[in-house]
Amino acid sequence: MKRSHQGVVAAGDARSGGCGASSSSSSAKAKHVNKEEEDLKLVQDGGEDVLLAALGYKVRSSSMADVAQKLEQLEMAMVIGSGGFSGGFLNGGSSFPGVGVVDNTNTNTNNDCSVLAHLASESVHRNPSDLNSWLDNMLSEIHVPNLPPSSQSQSQSPGPSECDFATGLSVIDDLTAIIPVDSRKKKRMKTSTTSPISTAVIPQQLQQMPVVLVEESQATGIRLIHALLSCADAAQQENYLLAESLIKQITLLTTSQGGAMRKVATYFVGALARRIYPRSPPSSPLSPPSDLLEMHFYEAGPYLKFAHFTANQAILEAFADKTHVHVIDFGMKQGMQWPALIQALAIRPGGPPLFRLTGIGPPHSNDSDALQVVGWRLAQFAESLHVKFEYRGFVANSLADLESYMFESHSDSSAVAVNSIMELHPLLSTQGSIEKVLETAKALKPAIVTVVEQEANHNGPIFIERFTEALHYYSSMFDSLEGGSTTTSGDGEIGIGGDGGYDPMMAEEFVGKQILDVVACEGRERKERHETAKEWKNRFCSAGFQMAPLCFNAFKQVSMLLERYAGTEGYRIEENDGCLMLCWYTRPLFTSSAWCLP
Repeated sequence: MKRSHQGVVAAGDARSGGCGASSSSSSAKAKHVNKEEEDLKLVQDGGEDVLLAALGYKVRSSSMADVAQKLEQLEMAMVIGSGGFSGGFLNGGSSFPGVGVVDNTNTNTNNDCSVLAHLASESVHRNPSDLNSWLDNMLSEIHVPNLPPSSQSQSQSPGPSECDFATGLSVIDDLTAIIPVDSRKKKRMKTSTTSPISTAVIPQQLQQMPVVLVEESQATGIRLIHALLSCADAAQQENYLLAESLIKQITLLTTSQGGAMRKVATYFVGALARRIYPRSPPSSPLSPPSDLLEMHFYEAGPYLKFAHFTANQAILEAFADKTHVHVIDFGMKQGMQWPALIQALAIRPGGPPLFRLTGIGPPHSNDSDALQVVGWRLAQFAESLHVKFEYRGFVANSLADLESYMFESHSDSSAVAVNSIMELHPLLSTQGSIEKVLETAKALKPAIVTVVEQEANHNGPIFIERFTEALHYYSSMFDSLEGGSTTTSGDGEIGIGGDGGYDPMMAEEFVGKQILDVVACEGRERKERHETAKEWKNRFCSAGFQMAPLCFNAFKQVSMLLERYAGTEGYRIEENDGCLMLCWYTRPLFTSSAWCLP
């Protein structure tokens, strides 16, 4: 269920019931909507924290200081009872029950473990909704006295040089799940001699332990991630009133961030807003990224170059000693992939073959013959290298509309290669399309089929799971865009109609439009249905293809490519089951594979 910006949810639900809807159904829907409004009003009028309310905790803003002190009292009781740290605010962990408490224990048998014994009883102490009352009950049960405030606590904490850091201390870093630690700035934590959390008197046992605090920007970043996930969950449950309130909170939190985190959050909150308030008409699909945006993305990093290098190497090896070769490109666009292959064929021992290229593309918005313009430029380039060249362009709304007889070659001896660079995943929005395209490719009896796709799982039916996976993936993508800028002008390929420069904001917009599609669209409107290499392998094997492992030459070519980038230490190439993966640190971003008939 979606609603327009001006629409009223209750009225929309009542209207959608039709003539056959019963009065009890309409009443139930109205009650559901009224409950959402009452819950949000309770949060707003009662002064409760919206983000904690989304996580299931009812804490009034006026009680936040009292709750924080009670949490610290309970934590101190646990520390004194166990002789060590056990999560919470003092070590940068989470003190909310049921939210990732760090378990670091000390084996000193002389310590009094009565408090922990109580907590380990058969009672359940997880996720209380009324956090303040729960804390009162816990503190009264374990007989923890109220700790009076003292201004001396700040001066009693030892300095960094006096602390023994060999205490098994660990810190939960929620950002690790989004951006790897080694790809972020090293300075994330700081050791402080003062604790601004509470002015309670610190027991003697705690005075010899280090106090590690989360920097304010990182703490805000963690809240931002949690708020994004809570908002996505509210959108999935169609609780649009709460989702709208969370979007406002996310917008404020985003302003305190910088770099990749701010960009990622901006695009995701925009996509969530679009999901809640779809543009008019709601059924109109989002337009695909323009060729201009893709050209800037091409120049921004090694992503598309990795795709072109690996595919061209596989095609070149499949065409060895062939005098007539035919490449069918499922996504011609600006033709930036093919000058490099023409160069390689021109210097091939024994002379270049007759090179026939068939380029496929969608209808252009202004009815211009863009495919023929690209073909004309490639023909000029081939002529300058004395390569015999033939070109043909096909305009198709979908690859599923193509038939094998359309690509018949003049010579039966032509070696055929089918090339797809991120063109197959949109077919998954229509049932049967991918099977039809693979059947057509098989009928061409190709020597090689080269495929490059984004290594992600954005095709799941459950929105919150898809949202979480997308948040992980595109956080790494934006981090790589920011940390891996090119340092040399040459890229090993000759561009078609470009000057080699690029606008980083245009490249980010190319990625941002994918985020918008993954988050805001559903059904056939959603085209960015990326799948992992394992899923693509199952599809190709089911269609009658077998893996043609990419060789060492492709690995070597791409490794040389990555040396031209400032973020070389972040970009990595991995071989996985015959495929090559372009990774940002440990996160795979793109996968290149090749297939042939048995």
